[in-house]
Amino acid sequence: MNKNSIITIVVALLIGLAIGYGVNQFSGDDGKDAGSGSIQARNSQAGYQHKTSQNNREISQNQAEAQEAINRKNSVPQQKTIKKGNLVMENVSANPGRSFFPYFNEDKNEQLYINWIEVFDPELGIQIKKVVSGGLEDLSPKKGEGQIVKLGLMQFDSKNNLHLISRMSVNKKTNLYYSQNKNGKWSEPQAITTNMNNAAGPSFMIDKQDRLHLVWYDVDGHSAVIYYSQNKNGKWSPPVRVNAEKIGSTFWFPKATMDQKGQIHLVYQEIGSHRQGIYYQKRDTKGKWSEMVKVTGELANPRNPMALIDSKGKVHIFSSSGNYKDHDIYYTYQEKGKWVTPVNLTHSGEITRSYSAVVDGNDKIHLVWSDPKGKGANLYYINNASGDWSEALDLTDTEGMSESPFLFIDAKKKLRLIWHERASLTDSDIYQTILN
Repeated sequence: MNKNSIITIVVALLIGLAIGYGVNQFSGDDGKDAGSGSIQARNSQAGYQHKTSQNNREISQNQAEAQEAINRKNSVPQQKTIKKGNLVMENVSANPGRSFFPYFNEDKNEQLYINWIEVFDPELGIQIKKVVSGGLEDLSPKKGEGQIVKLGLMQFDSKNNLHLISRMSVNKKTNLYYSQNKNGKWSEPQAITTNMNNAAGPSFMIDKQDRLHLVWYDVDGHSAVIYYSQNKNGKWSPPVRVNAEKIGSTFWFPKATMDQKGQIHLVYQEIGSHRQGIYYQKRDTKGKWSEMVKVTGELANPRNPMALIDSKGKVHIFSSSGNYKDHDIYYTYQEKGKWVTPVNLTHSGEITRSYSAVVDGNDKIHLVWSDPKGKGANLYYINNASGDWSEALDLTDTEGMSESPFLFIDAKKKLRLIWHERASLTDSDIYQTILN
């Protein structure tokens, strides 16, 4: 085996790990599904073995970055547009690199923005683009020396200042960082979780009083704990355990959303030797968290939860459940104070990789998910606009891997979809389309 072959194998392994790791941050998957990676604390090794392993990882990463530069130079970008029926899918990144985990946001002037990250790129990290007539305007913060960016989440306040939460490794330690774009200038990233072990899975919200709210989990050994912090008048409060009454339990992959009143609705996964399930808690406007409530009943191996809040304040919760051969998306909601039995929405017979759901102004729910098909993975779409759930529509039907979908309804009520499309191990681009 020659030197180039060895480097290529190393690159492939690192890409697989990076892709799976990033998918966990958006979808909350614990990595037991095919195509995703797990966030688990590594057992430390003492003495020489630990140092040797660390040195080998550093060498491998340097080789991977060197090979990546070659791949970017020699690769050919994916198609600029893909047409399927009435859908036009536009490639918005269009570069011969690896672009992952996109989403939309809007400012107070109804201006649309797109955000994604570039994996393993020595020059790029978080990408923030303003959608303007004829193209995209770059607002991305410059990546600092030694920073490895793994995730970026943005929100706008009432004065249209752009706030960014990023998950970065700096000097081999991973933390959550906060920065702000005010009048076109980015502040220096401020570490929020300096006393944490491996902060991950953040949810970022801003209320009507421009207070910033952050929920995340931290991994310590084989356990995980969920934390909350608030930024009021420029200062982050000390992190507080959300589920402190369950000391000793392990809680993974929280997802939080805020309703019109400013209440935070939180769902997460509990893992234990004798218990498992998806749990729900609410933080009221006075700062009090409700008790934990299990919402998934007897579902087997539930994971990857998210919550939606409709205009009437009704809570809708999604999660995935199944085994190593078949994982589907399940849906439940609260009726007369009780959680109804979760319903299987996908019935795919495959292992669902990632999904996104959104509720529109008429309280109708739209769901998109990624399922394997042939040698790739396609995106599928359903809604409950008629009262019952519609038949699944195959949206992408490409030869690549359509993954990490994100649904967004803009101010003009357009249902937008964005995702990353993996054509190969060294080429992934961001695509968008409009579904209505």
